[in-house]
Amino acid sequence: MRAEARMNLGIDIGGTDIKFGMVDTANRIIARAAVPTPKASAEAVADAAAAGAKQLLTAHPAKTVGVGTPGIVTPDGRVSAANLPFADTPLADLIASRIGHAVALGNDANCAALGEAAVSGADDLLLVTLGTGVGGGIVSGGKLIVGAHGGAGEIGHMCLHAGGRACPCGKRGCFEQYASASALTAAAKAAADAHPNSLLAAYAKGGMDGRVFFRAIADGCPAAKAVLDAYLCDLAAGLESLRSIFDPAVIVLAGGITEAGDALLAPLVQKLGDAFPLKLSALRSDAGMIGAAVLGREAGAKHAD
Repeated sequence: MRAEARMNLGIDIGGTDIKFGMVDTANRIIARAAVPTPKASAEAVADAAAAGAKQLLTAHPAKTVGVGTPGIVTPDGRVSAANLPFADTPLADLIASRIGHAVALGNDANCAALGEAAVSGADDLLLVTLGTGVGGGIVSGGKLIVGAHGGAGEIGHMCLHAGGRACPCGKRGCFEQYASASALTAAAKAAADAHPNSLLAAYAKGGMDGRVFFRAIADGCPAAKAVLDAYLCDLAAGLESLRSIFDPAVIVLAGGITEAGDALLAPLVQKLGDAFPLKLSALRSDAGMIGAAVLGREAGAKHAD
């Protein structure tokens, strides 16, 4: 068997980008690609996912394909999501029919939790993804907890502030409206607009994103620091609740925002206390791709049995 035949393709569908990683048996990404996530329709998302998958599969034939997506995923591969055009969408079949390969589909945060557990060897963890929204993946006793209907870990839609900001899910005050990377970026943009003479505003002339924001933090911008403090208060409140509910050995933060490293973690730990079981994912934004590959690998093993 050629080395590539033991590879597993992991696809991580996010609100901004679809990322593709060809993962080896040691859970290392040996080739990768990314494309913007279409918003027009589920078919457009499936087209983009298939195009990226074919690009890697042509160069590196894979044994299995796994896909992680935001939203609630049913056992038969259908998904409903608040931030993407999925409403009981048979996404697994849509992608499989386009690439000519069976597809294992899972929630994106669940996939990230699988990836983190596979690489770290942890048997009990709660993974929290901070991206366009907020997701959660629960590993207990070495097994992924998905719930009776596939919705376990949808922590982004627990209520943080009753009657608060409107969420695409139809509720108000959802955790992800305050603790997602998108929420932080929106707050930073508002602060830059409100303080046009600040470093934050100066750095954001070409657009606001996490790198711009944390550059302003590193350079001591008071406007940026006020935004980060408010953001971390909300994030810490949600994490405290999650710890009380799940009692994990460790809570792992993942997603692109965690690329900020100690600029994010250190002030958050100050709010939570040194004894709080918190760390940043060692895989950072690769967790979803690796976990999707693990999902596909495990599904393939079950099918072989």
